[in-house]
Amino acid sequence: MALKSLLVDGPLSTEVTLNPGQEAEHVVPLVFLAKGSYGFRAIVQELADGGGGAGLLRFSPVLEVTVE
Repeated sequence: MALKSLLVDGPLSTEVTLNPGQEAEHVVPLVFLAKGSYGFRAIVQELADGGGGAGLLRFSPVLEVTVE
């Protein structure tokens, strides 16, 4: 069965600045109202040196959730 994609954006975005080697966890509560397999991932944007301009985007692995 093909994965359905989820897009969660807006108020769930956080503005946490991490120093190299630091980690953070962000919990996103979701309610699935339909059976199936869903996939979602997080995207983190690095800050460019000096804080000006957009930095690189880093993508997490896809997390697969199956709702039965």
